[in-house]
Formats: sequence, C-alpha cells, structure tokens
Amino acid sequence: MLLAAPTWCGAKNRGEGYCRNNTSGLMGGCKIRQHKWQRFRALVGLERFQSAFRGWFTGTSQQVATCGLVVSAVGVVAGLFK
Repeated sequence: MLLAAPTWCGAKNRGEGYCRNNTSGLMGGCKIRQHKWQRFRALVGLERFQSAFRGWFTGTSQQVATCGLVVSAVGVVAGLFK
C-alpha cells in the first residue's frame, strides 16, 4: 500500500508552498527527480518527520494505506516475538 496509494507529492517548493503533483505511493515523490530525493531525505532525517509524513492522512485512500501500514507493522513485530 505504501508504494501504490495515490497522494500528493508534498515536497517543499521554492516558494512558501508544497508540491501538489500527483504521485503513487506515500513514500515516493512526483515526476520531478529532485522531489523524490527530498522525500527520501525527509524520511531519513529524524528532525523532519512532519514534512516526511505530510499527505499520509489527507484523504480516505491515504488513511486506509497508513492504517494498513500500522496493522502490517504490528503483525510483523508480533510474528517476530511469537
């Protein structure tokens, strides 16, 4: 779900706003190569979690994908300790 859920890019623009191009997946960027790197760096940097997770709860499909991620993560952790 993280790689297929439709959402906005959310990368920081040169101005005050954020990119509103469509992208597939919560972890990727849009068609602009620099935006893909910005999203990747935002996920790696611990101090910028807010910008990394921008758009994860903006709509119904993003909320379902994020909840699926949480349920899957809990299942993986439970399977490791079982």
